[in-house]
Amino acid sequence: MPPHPLDDAATRPMPPVVAGPELPHAPHLADRDGSAVIECLADDIDRDLLAEFLEEGRECVAHAEAALLALEGNPSDTEAVNRVFRAFHTVKGTSGFLGLARITACAHDAESLLSRVRDREIAFSRGCADLALQSADMLKSLFAVVARALHGDGRLPVPEGYFALLEALASYVPLRAVDTEPVPLHGPADGVFPAVIAGDVAEAGAEAEESTIRIRIDRFDRLTDLVDELVTAQSMIAQSLIAGEGAVGDSPQYALLRKVTHTSTIVRELQDLTRSLRMVPLGPVFQKLARVVRDTATKVGKPVKFVAEGDEVEIHRTMVDRLGALLVHMVRNAVDHGIEPPAERMAHGKPLPGVIRLRAYRTPGHIGLELSDDGRGLQRERIVRRAIERGLLDSESRLGDVGVFNLIFAPGFSTAEQVTDISGRGVGLDVVRRNLEALHGRVDIRSVAGKGATFILQLPLSLR
Repeated sequence: MPPHPLDDAATRPMPPVVAGPELPHAPHLADRDGSAVIECLADDIDRDLLAEFLEEGRECVAHAEAALLALEGNPSDTEAVNRVFRAFHTVKGTSGFLGLARITACAHDAESLLSRVRDREIAFSRGCADLALQSADMLKSLFAVVARALHGDGRLPVPEGYFALLEALASYVPLRAVDTEPVPLHGPADGVFPAVIAGDVAEAGAEAEESTIRIRIDRFDRLTDLVDELVTAQSMIAQSLIAGEGAVGDSPQYALLRKVTHTSTIVRELQDLTRSLRMVPLGPVFQKLARVVRDTATKVGKPVKFVAEGDEVEIHRTMVDRLGALLVHMVRNAVDHGIEPPAERMAHGKPLPGVIRLRAYRTPGHIGLELSDDGRGLQRERIVRRAIERGLLDSESRLGDVGVFNLIFAPGFSTAEQVTDISGRGVGLDVVRRNLEALHGRVDIRSVAGKGATFILQLPLSLR
């Protein structure tokens, strides 16, 4: 059967922007005459409102993406369908008010697709899921275009693939018999496996811009109250010094000491609170990883279930990007190397789908992360053989399991038989090691042949 025209698009990086369409397209809200006119922001647009829209839009898309991943695990979850529909609808409404026609068009067509699912006109199938996720990706690209225009010359070029996506959304019909049925939870359906079944990934907020940070209202209110108390305490100390308060109790400066002590308590609490304001939950990182698992599993043709726990655990915002980067390498490696192909799993009596589990927890002064899979485990003999071939070991070496397993972090080390765009060059886990060192963290490995591997990461709460 022919593949869905955009089946592989989710595995591609964020598309660049171009000046015009790469395919003919029907007239649309964004281009009623069928031409790819370079739009510009209106001169009188409310820039503050536009910045707020970008923040809200990113949050809506993040919610939609999380719900879509969960929906693949339970296609009958009507509330998840409604969450996605509402997210696209919100983006459509606000972008229309601001005159951002291309965002409005993309959100409208994505909303229409989910409306067909909600009205039970079509099932939420693999092809439908791919299109909805690609719509979320396209909205992210469009938000990035608007953000650049907001701080640049105001031009709004068209992201690559925009018109092709609108065509696919407007004309979508299931191309394969299996696409008319919901994605199954276990095993193949007519020889076609689901790419990934999303696990318990909580809805996440929007990505924050580097120059901004979102603060919970209760924390901000408490910060304001503490500042007010600090100002009052300082005023009391100043008045005491001016008035020259004398002895109270056994100490000649007892009253002043009591006020200084009170001030110190407030300052310490204020310091703790301001530090907590720089902490962000791991939920958005986990959500991105769920998408990475889905896309990687799609590419290698394996059914994989991703389960995330502890996404409410917080970490310093300066560590988030590096932590996210190393976890991306690790989950891709788990899908590609850890989880066996479907035929191999079934031959060994192992259930489908394979499971990748990520758990975060907090210990005194540290953050713990455990990434595990139920795949084939690290293959000690294969690692030793490849290390000897590369000159990392000699044939006389008698390394224990810990030493052997740590060889996989060596630069250029890989046990892959062939190089692909996912693995084989020995770069991924070397990046993991370097990022861990930069974060002052450590990793331990446990593995049982035929049962899977677990990577245990320990990281400080902050780099300061």
